[in-house]
Amino acid sequence: MEFDYLTGARDRWLEFMCSCDPDFEIRPATEAEMLDFEKEFGNIPAEYRYFLKKIGFCYVFSEHVDDIKSLIKSHRKFSEESKGLDGWSWEMRDVFIIGWDGAGNPFGICMKTQKIMIEYMGSGVEVFSDSFQELLENGLPS
Repeated sequence: MEFDYLTGARDRWLEFMCSCDPDFEIRPATEAEMLDFEKEFGNIPAEYRYFLKKIGFCYVFSEHVDDIKSLIKSHRKFSEESKGLDGWSWEMRDVFIIGWDGAGNPFGICMKTQKIMIEYMGSGVEVFSDSFQELLENGLPS
């Protein structure tokens, strides 16, 4: 399977979270939840879809990678804020939003390159990580 690394990532995440909260449980997304999301927002990238199915959500560095419920809110927020109604707008295009950093900056998967991009408000768009795999491998607590 091409996303086998996610099994190790899930195990690391679960071990870390259970050390903080013994009652912690991973809540992966169901196929029905993902299909409902896709009806409104379009296809979920394959690697992230597999992540949602196996892990559900996680923190990398101090950033929250969305679960399926947060993903809906994130996509609605990004879409609304991208309209530019209040004089500014996010510049990121062709990026599938997967979360927001602690300062409220969106990050996501570039649909062309699969790199993880982040837009810092007022400072432009930058590469945050070369891939989703690299983001998890370098950013998950160990």
